Amino acid sequence: MQYGIRNVSLDDISNDLGISKKTIYTHFENKADLVNRVVTHHLQKEEEICQRVFASEGNAIEELMEIGNYIRGQLDRLNPVALLELQKFFPEAWGKMEKHRNEFVFHKLLTNIEKGKKQGYYRQDVPVQLSVMFYMNGIEHLLQRISLSRHSIEISQEYTEFLKYHIFGISSTRGTAFLTELLSKNHPSQNDESLVQI
Repeated sequence: MQYGIRNVSLDDISNDLGISKKTIYTHFENKADLVNRVVTHHLQKEEEICQRVFASEGNAIEELMEIGNYIRGQLDRLNPVALLELQKFFPEAWGKMEKHRNEFVFHKLLTNIEKGKKQGYYRQDVPVQLSVMFYMNGIEHLLQRISLSRHSIEISQEYTEFLKYHIFGISSTRGTAFLTELLSKNHPSQNDESLVQI
């Protein structure tokens, strides 16, 4: 995430770990295999974090804000080149990320909107599947911008505003009041771009 994928060689990895490159090859066929398994591990970790958040006692808005804090932290550390290289040179690993996004993330967002409607934080007339599609399309746009950008910090701030835009767009009067209070209580300055810390 920090240096990009192609810039980090197996020699770099073996030196950093203090092992021989031969030892790496006893566990991984090649660099593509290593990248695939790292991506698999990363996605499993993300799913565990999401499952924990969505199993908590927080309301639907708090859930999205907490997930948003996690994503923002990931974006802050991301070298945009890494994402572009993953998409261009490691299609199998990229496919795993897309599958994760289109299945796991999509389902969690559907569940979140249904929960928010039941709790009264989201409008009852929100078209659930369409709202999730809007969100997913927005994320897709951000990922494309990351690939073209050299400054992930701007993407991180853009994601923050996008998430607030999404939540305000589907919120009921009660949800809007809750989110407004949450944002103002944690960040009284309008210039502060970061999400609230749940």
